[in-house]
This record gives sequence, C-alpha cells and structure tokens, in this order.
Amino acid sequence: MLAKRTAKNQITLPKALLDQLSPCEYFEVTVENRALVLRPVKIVLVEGEKAVRYYPRRSLSKIIGSGTGLFRTAAEVDEYLESERQSWDG
Repeated sequence: MLAKRTAKNQITLPKALLDQLSPCEYFEVTVENRALVLRPVKIVLVEGEKAVRYYPRRSLSKIIGSGTGLFRTAAEVDEYLESERQSWDG
C-alpha cells in the first residue's frame, strides 16, 4: 500500500493497515534501516511527572515458539524453572 507525504510532512495511513492494530491515538516514530517504523503507544499522565509511554501488551501468540532450541528436554525446562523459583525465595 502507498501513503503520500504532503508538503506539510503529513502522511495519511491506509485504513486497512490501521484496522489491524489496537485502537490508539499516538505512535512512537523511529527510523530503522532507512524505513519509518510506527509503534502504537498509550500515553499515561502521572501526577507531577511528564507523560509516560507504555507499549500495549503483545499477544502471546506472537511470542510462542520464540524460545525454540533453548532447552533440549522437558526435564531441562523443569530444572531451570525450579532453580528460578528457588532464587526468588532468597
């Protein structure tokens, strides 16, 4: 899809793309590898502080499988989790 930049540096984003995101009013805009990247943010005002930006929570379905190959067996996972639990207790 195309978006045109106006003389005032405004870009209208295609509705079909925005419909795929959670409703939001603000985006963090960065340049990565010579491309504009827009990330939805939620502005939360904290009393006496500047506005704080929080990214919306990611869906678990987007991170499932991201740890593939970290453990060879289910026993290794159990061992790791148990050691983490023990570290929480001090």
